Amino acid sequence: MYKLGKNNRKWFIFSLCNFFVVSCYAIEQNNTFDATTIPFEELLQTDYIPASKIAEQISSASSAVSVVTSREIKLFGYKTLADVLNSMRGLHTFQDYEYTFLGGRGYGEPGDYTGRIVLLIDGYLANDSFYGQAFFENDGLLDVSLIERVEYIPGGSSAGYTSNALLGVINIITKKGSDINGTNIAYGYGSHNTKTRRVTFGHVLDNGADVLFSLSDLNTAGRDFTYGSGGQKVSNTNNDAKNYRMFLKTSYKNLSLEGALVSHTKQKPAYPSMNVDTNLPLKHQDRNSFVRLKYDADISKNTKFSTSVWYGQYFYDFKDFTNSFEPFGVKAKWYGYDFKLIGTWFDKHTLSIGSDYRHDYRFNDYIIYDDGIDNYTYTPKKTYSTYIYDDYAMLDNLNLNYGIRYEKVNTNTQKLISPQISLIWQVQNNTSLKLSTSKTSRQPTVYEYVENKTEKAKKTEFVIEHTIDDTRLLASLYRYSIYDRLFWYDVSDIDAKGFETEINKYFDNDVYLKASYTYQKAYEVEDKKSLINVPTHMAKLHLSRPLLGKKLQSGLEVLYLGSRLDSEYDKVKSHMVVNLNLLSQDWIQNINLSFKINNLFDKKYKDIMYTNSSGEKYYPQDGRTFYLEMEYRF
Repeated sequence: MYKLGKNNRKWFIFSLCNFFVVSCYAIEQNNTFDATTIPFEELLQTDYIPASKIAEQISSASSAVSVVTSREIKLFGYKTLADVLNSMRGLHTFQDYEYTFLGGRGYGEPGDYTGRIVLLIDGYLANDSFYGQAFFENDGLLDVSLIERVEYIPGGSSAGYTSNALLGVINIITKKGSDINGTNIAYGYGSHNTKTRRVTFGHVLDNGADVLFSLSDLNTAGRDFTYGSGGQKVSNTNNDAKNYRMFLKTSYKNLSLEGALVSHTKQKPAYPSMNVDTNLPLKHQDRNSFVRLKYDADISKNTKFSTSVWYGQYFYDFKDFTNSFEPFGVKAKWYGYDFKLIGTWFDKHTLSIGSDYRHDYRFNDYIIYDDGIDNYTYTPKKTYSTYIYDDYAMLDNLNLNYGIRYEKVNTNTQKLISPQISLIWQVQNNTSLKLSTSKTSRQPTVYEYVENKTEKAKKTEFVIEHTIDDTRLLASLYRYSIYDRLFWYDVSDIDAKGFETEINKYFDNDVYLKASYTYQKAYEVEDKKSLINVPTHMAKLHLSRPLLGKKLQSGLEVLYLGSRLDSEYDKVKSHMVVNLNLLSQDWIQNINLSFKINNLFDKKYKDIMYTNSSGEKYYPQDGRTFYLEMEYRF
């Protein structure tokens, strides 16, 4: 368990006292609020953004879509995108004290930057172009308070979204200025002397322009570590982190402009990464940014047009205080544009036709030696792609969705074709059956140093969805084959299969329940070995209910991760973590308070790493921690 120092104990006691004083004051004032300001029925029918970029109901999606809304983010006290994704059916996150990675659908390679899942922010591809990495923690581009909803669309989605989406797409929809309608100032304090600040302005101006602007930062001292048989202790000053973020989103008539930047500096204890002095840290900095201009218009009654142009860049700097490595870094810059037409020119057909161009015009890395700097520049990459996607209403209750994407990269002699097709049968008004199959390809990143080769995946999935009144039931069966894997050496193909089920239920007394279970098996085709870090079983429970006559909303989260294999094929025991969040809104006018306890029962558990020269295989994770935040709305 995390031990509070003297100053931290004062902060903790002071924060708790203030929290309960405010609670008592609110009870005396008898100011109630509706904790479920977004009805659960609306959550069940939440639109998602499909490949055609026309909003549809979840029930008409071709795969088992998961959606977490801004309301759920508040109810359960999620502080990072990793928290949100870890709450979703079939996904689990894991980290190595530097970065957080994502596993799901039979894949969970430790240290794998790409994860075979694409991250989009309002349709913008947010993976960096050098490593192909998606950032899920405080190194990410967005503060979670800016998120309207997060969508996870499992399965091969290259035809309608983007290339490289072997196992699915995570699409983040951000809030608009009208959602904020004023100025919010927030301050947070938590374990490990963590401090956060945020100011967000959102408004619709007199001329109709919608503006959202946000600044935030984080500073944390990190945690204490004790490693190895000798019980070496690493000071928390060797695990500190800080970041700052900026986000802008504005729209006027048919034009919209969006941009974000983040600078994140993190220190990692050298041990157990390598067998070196444990009192010295490894330090790195990630800087990521983008800007995107978009134009949307209705050309005619049956035709919608959309085009955008964007620019992005990523920088990474590494410094090793142990003198085991020379400092090094990477730089990547890119720009591109896209356009699409969405038309209902033919009876019962909704067609989406588009083309993308991306130019990664700068790739280079550098190493700083005692006698100078060694720079290496990689070949720029130009990616050309075009696609067509059709939603064909064959019958009133039967839809055929099919599409294909063609892609060519100047650094690769192969031309990629990624098709997908699905059949959706609305058996009854509240029951649908879905069958889909796809073939998806992934280009190598610069970091993977593989030329003229693409990684491919085939997927088949069957989904049953049933919605009745305020209850939604879902079950999914899937199978994947991943072959021609992109590694520096030859590796076996992968075969994965699994089953997922989920229930969402809203009760009359403002109680919200979401529960899911996942079974998955994945193995290497050649030697039939099970893949490492793929839990056979996962189960998740989310329960939210009002307390004190709706004056306080509680959010309880129970996350069970089944046993899995480590890098030496030894079994790692299962574990269950319980998180609790308390949320009050407008007990005192215009003030929101939240108090989050992670790992409520101080469960000891660990994440998997590749065995290193020190013989270490695991990353022990945090015990019980807390976080308190106050937000004031002007």
